[in-house]
Amino acid sequence: MDGFDLFLKVLAIFIAGSFFLRLSGRKSISQMTSGEVVLTITLGTVLANPITSRSVEFTIYSVAFFTLFFIIAELLQIKFNFFEKLFTGKSVDVIKDGTLNINELGKLRLTVDQLEIRLRENGVSRIEDVKTATVEANGKLGYELKASARPITEKDLERVLEKHGLIKLGQQSQTSSSTIFDEVKNKNTEQRNQNEKLK
Repeated sequence: MDGFDLFLKVLAIFIAGSFFLRLSGRKSISQMTSGEVVLTITLGTVLANPITSRSVEFTIYSVAFFTLFFIIAELLQIKFNFFEKLFTGKSVDVIKDGTLNINELGKLRLTVDQLEIRLRENGVSRIEDVKTATVEANGKLGYELKASARPITEKDLERVLEKHGLIKLGQQSQTSSSTIFDEVKNKNTEQRNQNEKLK
């Protein structure tokens, strides 16, 4: 195998692999379900193999079929709960009304210490403050705090100020309302305006 032949093989595999990974969806490892992790590992293994052994065509067909099966499995999960439970799994309640669900933690092979680490990472210091906590299908922790433990929001503050007559009903605060999304919104508006001018 000469250098140019190797270059063409690697290029073809790179383009095919990028296409099939893009087709299967963009997620970080922490957001992936077990099926998506299997797909990613399989694609990497299959794509690397033909550089020194099998043909590029065989590799591309193999990856195409594997990606097709994965997409079919995702469509089945959308249509039928049975397939969602089979391929991805469901979220599991690990805390209910400030009480740990030890049985579910055991099924997930998750210790209390590991759960506490995840809670601390999310700024939760007391299990008793948690109304509901679930371990999602992708392994992430979802939680809802009890009303007494939730941080105060701007809306809560406005309600208190309104109740004591410090602001009028419907009066908006004078603070800046710009957000990190304004640049994206403004850019999209400018793009639409330019498209309308071109028509």
